[in-house]
Amino acid sequence: MVRAFVLAALVAAAAGCGGSRLPELAAGEPASYRAHLEPLVQKRCLSCHTAEDPKAGLVLEPGRGRQALVGPRSVQVPALRLVEPGSPESSYLWLKLDHTAGVGEGMPRTLVGAKRLPAAELERFRRWIEDGAQP
Repeated sequence: MVRAFVLAALVAAAAGCGGSRLPELAAGEPASYRAHLEPLVQKRCLSCHTAEDPKAGLVLEPGRGRQALVGPRSVQVPALRLVEPGSPESSYLWLKLDHTAGVGEGMPRTLVGAKRLPAAELERFRRWIEDGAQP
């Protein structure tokens, strides 16, 4: 039992540490989902949001993430859209990532609870939403 837990923790830690670098996002360049955000979503979110067993029904697999995020309403807070283009503070995704959602726990989740993303990754999500959640 302990051995399985330790192995699961090591796999989760390795998945979260990925050595791949994110594509550069220059100052003034609008962030796009495909070029700038999808690699981050794949790195941080796929452990819970695959078609096999999607948490909250949210599938973020390659080629499907933006459509799943922009437009639909939150399952936990239907008054909010998952992503409201141009407005991070009105986007449930941002509130969950920023750990400020009034309902539900912060993301991403780990075996021992929620953890905050590094500041640069949080900023990338925020900038994408502010820039209008472009494809």
